[in-house]
Amino acid sequence: MFEGKRTYVALDLETTGLDPSDDRITEIGAVRFDEEGRELGVFDQLIDPGRPIPAFTEKLTGITNEDVRGAPAFGDVASDLAAFVGESAVVGQNVRFDLAFLAEAGLEFEGPALDTLRFARILFPEGPGALSDLAAELGVEMPVAHRALADARATASVFLQLRRRAAALAPEERSSLVRVVALDEPALARELGSEELGADDAFEAPALPERWEPPEPLERAETPERVTTEEVREALAGAARVVERFEERPQQEEMAEAVAGAFTDGGHWLVEAGTGVGKSLAYLIPAALYALRNGTRVVVSTNTIALQEQLLGKDVPALREILREAGAIASPDELRVALLKGRANYLCVQRWMGHPASLSDPEVARLAGSLARWLPKTHTGDRSELRLDRGARSAWARFSAADADCLSRQHTFVREGRCFLQRARKTAEGAHLVIVNHALLLADLASGGSAIPAYDHLIVDEAHNLEGQATQQFGLHIGARQVTDALEAIHRPRTSERREGGIVATAGLPEALGAGAAGALKAAVAGAAKGVAGPFEAVGALTEESRDDRVSITPGVRSGTRWG
Repeated sequence: MFEGKRTYVALDLETTGLDPSDDRITEIGAVRFDEEGRELGVFDQLIDPGRPIPAFTEKLTGITNEDVRGAPAFGDVASDLAAFVGESAVVGQNVRFDLAFLAEAGLEFEGPALDTLRFARILFPEGPGALSDLAAELGVEMPVAHRALADARATASVFLQLRRRAAALAPEERSSLVRVVALDEPALARELGSEELGADDAFEAPALPERWEPPEPLERAETPERVTTEEVREALAGAARVVERFEERPQQEEMAEAVAGAFTDGGHWLVEAGTGVGKSLAYLIPAALYALRNGTRVVVSTNTIALQEQLLGKDVPALREILREAGAIASPDELRVALLKGRANYLCVQRWMGHPASLSDPEVARLAGSLARWLPKTHTGDRSELRLDRGARSAWARFSAADADCLSRQHTFVREGRCFLQRARKTAEGAHLVIVNHALLLADLASGGSAIPAYDHLIVDEAHNLEGQATQQFGLHIGARQVTDALEAIHRPRTSERREGGIVATAGLPEALGAGAAGALKAAVAGAAKGVAGPFEAVGALTEESRDDRVSITPGVRSGTRWG
């Protein structure tokens, strides 16, 4: 795969802070090595930053102000470091950080830069990002952290392990990755494979996701069966045997019985449960028992995606063990649980396969390298499986299912079960419990039920946040500037700095309105413009009084002194 002997220099800096334009270097560690892992030289030097090292940084790195007292300034060793690196490729973990500090200090290298973080993102899109975590994942020992030479040695070992992992890829997969990565980082593409890439080499999309068959639909009971309080109590009583550190709580039992009663008898319940009650299991146990018994779907909505994933990753496994202990299910898979998010969270396979031109954007090209490795492995196409930095999160929009309309047109990928958004929705259709977030719940309401499969039972967790989400989704946003712009679109008076404008001035008015219509309209606009600021200043006063940037106009607010 690799041709000839290559030498590299793994580089790491310790600094007083994170801003290259304001902070300074305190230590340089560099290791020259070859592709077989032989260490060929070491550069290890403390640097006097010319300013105090903050206490936090001293604690983090172990480098104290006393340590650097009497050490050379960076300018005194810059030429030695340049000679040590020479034309070798510079390897670093988030190497742009180190190179930015060196460039600010006046030193730039001739050779290419190879980022182990970027390399790892390509090979392990779902994997760790910190050097210590990445080293542990790859079996690299790292006895000391946040010292330059130790980190440089660890970076060299991580880099070599990544090259070995790349060499072990199937030729077709490696070739596809090489072509994607070469669009933005040809030096890193060379480490992935030795294929010679010509200028006319086109992007080759990776293999499509496997075909997927949706789950069997739920078998709905003709006559709903009750979940008794005794069943709920027995399930909670058995929880201590299967859930670590589970404690029986009277409030949890009371809440679970109330939820079971709501499922059986109908109606709406409002429950306030303090911290430590165990409210998640208090509503999940009766909800799951009812859904299993009656072949029905229960939607659980919580405030954020993070809380959705917490429910699925922490509470649902415990729930399944509790139900199995209670004899309600024989295996965990009998309770079907689906996580459903908004469209923008899912990769659109059609966009990924059909828009190679967008890879000319560097951020998109970087993301594409990770996607090419991830796509054949993912079953969900959910971006939460990836570790995306800020640039990649922005680039994700190029490939996400947001605003896609292919579901309604039954695109080929939809019919073949390769569409991740369709998979998520079909999985939800066959699930007993569907976990959503408030934003999706409200979007479903606004769209007439097109975002979430039909349901008869809804649990709103973190319900105190629902009002804010509803205000965000359904509210009308208007500010003083918007009102002023609307008035000026009708008429903008002439001033010393600008000409008269607006419809009245430029288009004129129909003669049928009369000769005085234009003047009357101008006067009305001028009068309205004088009063624009008043309402918004009043609202501003209300927010100052509440110490919040959002105020609900309730009867209590209207009766207050500020309102009058």
